[in-house]
Amino acid sequence: MRENPQVWFEVDDIKTMTNWQSVIAWGRFKEISGLEEKTTGLTKAGG
Repeated sequence: MRENPQVWFEVDDIKTMTNWQSVIAWGRFKEISGLEEKTTGLTKAGG
């Protein structure tokens, strides 16, 4: 990801073949370091 920061992430919730949901997110990877930056990132992510 350091060499190619364009990323995407997909989550599927499949209950049956006709009852499913998907979420796709895409963006740029940014490596974080340091406690303050990690705390800020987790807060923004809702964690």
